[in-house]
Amino acid sequence: MPLAFAATPPAPTSLTVAQLDQLLGRLQRESDAKAARELAGVNLTERANAVWLAKWEANLKGDRTRKALLAVADASAFLEPPAKELPSIPPPGPVAQQQIIARSTEYVKQALPRLPDFLALRTTTSFEFASAGDLNWQGSLSEMFKTRRKEPVPYETLGPAKESGSSTPQLFLTGSFAEQVAYRGGFEVPDSLAGGSTRADPSDSRLTTVGEFGPVLQLFLTDASSSTLAWDRWEQGVAGPLAVFRYSVSAERSHFEVDFPNGESEFPAYHGEVGIDPANGSIWRITIVTSSTGTKTIRESSMLVEFARTEIGGAGYVCPVRGVAMVRYFDRPDNANTLRALLSFQTSINDVSFTKYHLFRSESRVVSEASKP
Repeated sequence: MPLAFAATPPAPTSLTVAQLDQLLGRLQRESDAKAARELAGVNLTERANAVWLAKWEANLKGDRTRKALLAVADASAFLEPPAKELPSIPPPGPVAQQQIIARSTEYVKQALPRLPDFLALRTTTSFEFASAGDLNWQGSLSEMFKTRRKEPVPYETLGPAKESGSSTPQLFLTGSFAEQVAYRGGFEVPDSLAGGSTRADPSDSRLTTVGEFGPVLQLFLTDASSSTLAWDRWEQGVAGPLAVFRYSVSAERSHFEVDFPNGESEFPAYHGEVGIDPANGSIWRITIVTSSTGTKTIRESSMLVEFARTEIGGAGYVCPVRGVAMVRYFDRPDNANTLRALLSFQTSINDVSFTKYHLFRSESRVVSEASKP
């Protein structure tokens, strides 16, 4: 009986960032597998930023625990940060707000043409909140995700979760890969042209995003800044306070494209927020969230891009350093019933990091007539 009462109680499913910090301190005494199982069932009610994540990862011992923690933090990427972390600064007046927005649009116009041709390493880690049956349901996966495998999807089970509407939800790690991406002449070059990918077939990924280097900012310039932009809050950034605005874009004005495996695409309405340096208008964080689409399969599609000052060829630029993509799916089409509301049965998350920026250079040499063979 004393041993039973001394057993560690299960972690609650909904935690603040501070509560998760306390839980991780306790989990340091547990095995890697047990700690990962407890973390897999956690839903954060606040956003865990990169500072928190770096602190937690530095103190963790097990690889499975780190993976589960990354998935939990990514799932919180579209939430607001803890109230205690928000700067105590009065909101700017209407004129000052318009000045910040004007600086941000001017920044996008000037920053993108100034970017040099460069290469970067893009590392993607993929997670699924689902049941094992849902994950291996190949008929649906083939239609929704371009999956060409006939065998079951490989995965690593990290622990039980509460994120999905499935009857037996689990948190799965479904893969991690790195690829070299290139930015040339103002455009992101496909992986096959950039070279250096560590995966055999890029289409094997069931959730992919493009446009982090330039188009996502151009999207803000063409859609968000010309639509509804409203002041929301001050937020602490890496280099100082950021002015955060919320925006909403109608389907008629949307340039955010969602592609589907059958070759169809659509431009749904979306909303999100943007974090702007009030002094120079540089954008350090932007989110894009779409609601239900015409496919009647996807309930919500979300994309986050975070930027930081990066050195390329001895010069400083504000470039993407982290991204999160998340898609929530409706109930299986064959189980869908028009007489009841569809439920989310699966959530896919991609964690993306951009590192090792360097200039793209070509080399040539002059061969004299005498030196030819």
